[in-house]
Formats: sequence, structure tokens, C-alpha cells
Amino acid sequence: MPTTAEHFAAAGRNQRTLSLLLASGAEHNPWVAVVAFYKALHLVEGVFFEDHDEVHTFDHWQRGNLLKRTNRYALIYKSYRPLAEAAFIARYLLPQGSDADSPVVDFSVQYSPEIVQSRLIGHYLHQIEQGVTKFVAWPPDLARCV
Repeated sequence: MPTTAEHFAAAGRNQRTLSLLLASGAEHNPWVAVVAFYKALHLVEGVFFEDHDEVHTFDHWQRGNLLKRTNRYALIYKSYRPLAEAAFIARYLLPQGSDADSPVVDFSVQYSPEIVQSRLIGHYLHQIEQGVTKFVAWPPDLARCV
């Protein structure tokens, strides 16, 4: 089971990848959403490790459920859920929880370059980073999204 430091190291790798994708243009915005979500996932798992005596979740449903039902994570969950939704649409072209008969969602129609930059990165990922600092000291070598 990865420790907080190992999760934060993974978040750092995701941030470096995110920076490269953001610099390469809007064509890669679906992957920006996915990588931003996985940075958030590792930040959240680092909090869980510290805050719950080394708790680790093993799937997206379990992680989202723990965030949702734990009051002190409410601010993190409020931004984590829509970031997860955007990443799911980017990867599968379907809203989270959809079945095979659901209509396909075009990521670039729902998430313009401005929305990816301002909402997914500038708001949701930023809010998750802020929320994490309420539980764990931010490592000096881990870059923030903004």
C-alpha cells in the first residue's frame, strides 16, 4: 500500500505531465482532464493514508463514496466529483455511471478549452489542492496547478 509520500510523488509526476499537456495545446484537453483527475486521486489517497490510519481505497466508487460520506472531506468532494466526471467522459465518451445504451458525449463540446483551463484546472483541481492542505502539509517539491 503506497504511503502519503508515494502518493504525493505520483501526484508530482502527474503535475509534470499536466504541465506538458497544457503547453501543447487544446488538442490534448481530454488527457488534461484525465491527468488532472489522477493527480487529484493521488492527493486524496495521500490524505486517506494520513487521516485514517493507512486507509487505501481500491476503486473509484469506494474513493468517491468515502469522500462523499465523510463530512470533513465535503470541500474536496465538491470539486473531486466533477473532475472525475470530466475525466470519465474524456476516457469513455460517456457520463460516469452510464450504460452501453447511453448517448456518446463529445468531450470537446462539453468542455471547451476555456472550461478545461478555468474550471477543471483553475477551480476544481485548485480547490482539491487547497482542501488537501487542511489534512496534510504540502510537500515543498510538489508543484500546484496554478
